[in-house]
Amino acid sequence: GIAAGRLEEWIFVFAQAAGGSSQFCISVGTNIPAEYNNLQECFDGIIGPETLYKIEDSRVKESAQKSLQLHEVLSSISFNSLGAENIRGGNGRDGCNLVRTDTDGVLEGGSV
Repeated sequence: GIAAGRLEEWIFVFAQAAGGSSQFCISVGTNIPAEYNNLQECFDGIIGPETLYKIEDSRVKESAQKSLQLHEVLSSISFNSLGAENIRGGNGRDGCNLVRTDTDGVLEGGSV
């Protein structure tokens, strides 16, 4: 449902962030983008609704009625409401490659 769609969109955004290079933000190894079955190592426990981002649509809709500025809509979502506390770090040693960078950072040509 909605949670699956959000996960798919989230993965797509980060998988594409490095442009045409082989440096993927979600990767397997050095130059292969991660697929769904590779994400299991990135969560403590199982992947389910309780481990996905939990952004309440009502907050976004309420902010959008007041302003169409993206930064204002996004600022209405608190980090604590995202349910991200169980996502493990992508340090290259624990099998989680949600964030993979090189010296240029997460985005191609950028810096972190």
